[in-house]
Amino acid sequence: IGAIIATLAIVGAYVAIAAPKGPVPLPPGATRLDLRTQPSRLWPPPGLGCPAALVLPLRVELAEGTIAFFVVDDGARVSVSWPAGFSARLLDGRAELVTPGGGVLARDGDVISNLAGSAADNGDILVCISSVYPPEVTHSP
Repeated sequence: IGAIIATLAIVGAYVAIAAPKGPVPLPPGATRLDLRTQPSRLWPPPGLGCPAALVLPLRVELAEGTIAFFVVDDGARVSVSWPAGFSARLLDGRAELVTPGGGVLARDGDVISNLAGSAADNGDILVCISSVYPPEVTHSP
C-alpha cells in the first residue's frame, strides 16, 4: 500500500507541475486575438522531443484584425500552430504573442527566429519551444 501511495503522489506531483496551462488572463483594455495552438499533452513535457528542423524567421503582423505570421525571406503568409498555452491579444493597438507564463514574446513588426518545428499534415508549422531552441526576437523600432 505504501508503494501505491508513493506512486500516486509522484504522478500527482508530475501532473500538477507539467500539466499544460491555459492562456493567461487578459490585462485591462486588451482583446483576445485568434491564435492556432497545439493540443495540451502530459507526455512528453513541453520542449522535450522537439524536432531538429528550424523554422524560417517569421515576422509578426496585425493583419485583418488578427495576429499573422509571414516568412521574412519571401513575405509568404504561413499558418503557425503554437504550443498549448500560448495566446495572442491586441493591446494599445498592437498585436502581441504571449507565452504561457504571461510574457510577451513578440509584437507586430518583430521578427522571431531560431524556432524549432515541423509540418502538420494540413501544412501548418508546428512550433516547439525548448531550451535547445529558445526563440530569438528582433524587435521592430
